Amino acid sequence: MEPPQILLLYPGEALPWLRRQLRLNRRAFAAWLGVPEPAVARWERRDSDIPRVYYLRLVPLLVRYLATPEGEAFVQSLEHGEEGTTA
Repeated sequence: MEPPQILLLYPGEALPWLRRQLRLNRRAFAAWLGVPEPAVARWERRDSDIPRVYYLRLVPLLVRYLATPEGEAFVQSLEHGEEGTTA
């Protein structure tokens, strides 16, 4: 599964995982993206889609972090339906 697909299909798993890799809480992550914190919360809950402008910023970052052993384990956990079992 490729990073763009992961972000589209699993925002509720991918965004918190990416925040942990960046060592940012939701508030800091939202500030970094330049969006209100509730927007990130809605994306994580899948209450709204990630707007294209932010999606295009997040995909390259996700590509970079998924290329790590932790990222590979995260992708495997998604493929096996094992939410919450990532490194």
